[in-house]
Amino acid sequence: MKTGPDFIGIGLQRAGTSWLSNMLAHHPDIWMPPLKELHYFDVKDSSIADVRPRYNQHLKARMIHKFAYLFTSHQNRPELFKNNVYDCLKWDLRYFQGKMTDRWYLRLFDTVFTKQRISGEITPYYSSLSDDGIDHILDLLPDIKIILILRDPIDRARSSLIHEFIMKRKIKPGLIKEEDMMQWMKHPSFLRRSYISDIWTKWSKAVPASQFHPIIYDDISQRPDELIKDVYSFLGVDPAQNKKPLNYKKKINSNKHAFSLFDSSEDYLNQLLFKERQNYLSIIKSMREKS
Repeated sequence: MKTGPDFIGIGLQRAGTSWLSNMLAHHPDIWMPPLKELHYFDVKDSSIADVRPRYNQHLKARMIHKFAYLFTSHQNRPELFKNNVYDCLKWDLRYFQGKMTDRWYLRLFDTVFTKQRISGEITPYYSSLSDDGIDHILDLLPDIKIILILRDPIDRARSSLIHEFIMKRKIKPGLIKEEDMMQWMKHPSFLRRSYISDIWTKWSKAVPASQFHPIIYDDISQRPDELIKDVYSFLGVDPAQNKKPLNYKKKINSNKHAFSLFDSSEDYLNQLLFKERQNYLSIIKSMREKS
């Protein structure tokens, strides 16, 4: 019996992975787990010291999902309706009661859940895995397909700041302190996700080209239909079966929580990632030339 995912989305964080997850879940031949981010390989990677299993947060999310059947539709949340209630309960028990091992991870994608569909997960933290962490994935899943979304490092960093202070810390824009913002921009977690060229080099060298599908973030807003069809083709499902959700462009490049950085913070960010932006532009140019 086949176990384990067929594909993994590795990020980048703040680069449209929620949109991608939503679009994949709406394809009738793709199964996504009830939780978007499983956080397995990053928890197992000793080089990422700031990551811990997020069972408490995940338990709350799954409890909310139990009631989603009462107020949502298949068109809005297709992943909730690809399994019956018994299957969902069995998946929850396997996720929350099992010990986090390779066997545990693979069994989260058993055919009892996927029903022979193509399956996968998206965890943006995986983009920051060490070489050993990447090897762990490829040793366990040698045929795995990898999807990576690239975004301008400075724009991605600004979005990360919005997410950290407004969405996670729940601080109103006018109450954000400059020293807190500067401290976060020096945090190892922030820096690790900001050096996109390092992420690109590690993954593009480790994963065979036939199993590696990079996406440019700007293309999500500029040509979403063409882009998602390319992803479907890469995964081996029929692009013509695309069942787009209502308002499927809503999550693309949303500026709902946008705020202005302090001048000194803006200057620091531009200096910090100036060279990285040049590296990013070179990568994008190379990708465009090959396509």
